[in-house]
Amino acid sequence: MGASLSGPLDAPGYYNIELLYGDSIKMSTGCFIMPDPRFSDQYLENYASKKQLLDSVIAQVNAMHTNINAMRMFKKKLMILMPTLE
Repeated sequence: MGASLSGPLDAPGYYNIELLYGDSIKMSTGCFIMPDPRFSDQYLENYASKKQLLDSVIAQVNAMHTNINAMRMFKKKLMILMPTLE
């Protein structure tokens, strides 16, 4: 199985959380994600654009892993078929 990246955490703010079972909501509540005190206000202001860039990079890396895994599978199948082609 190839590597996978889960991505950056969500930005500070209020979020609704729902627990679903099948098609119905079993529980619903809200929570507030506090800003990380290790980062400056300037970092938080640019968070959305940084998250968008990180999400794009993560999507591209995951796509590369998917393609590499597909090529490895193709190579494996080709190696099995090679003796019959000679």
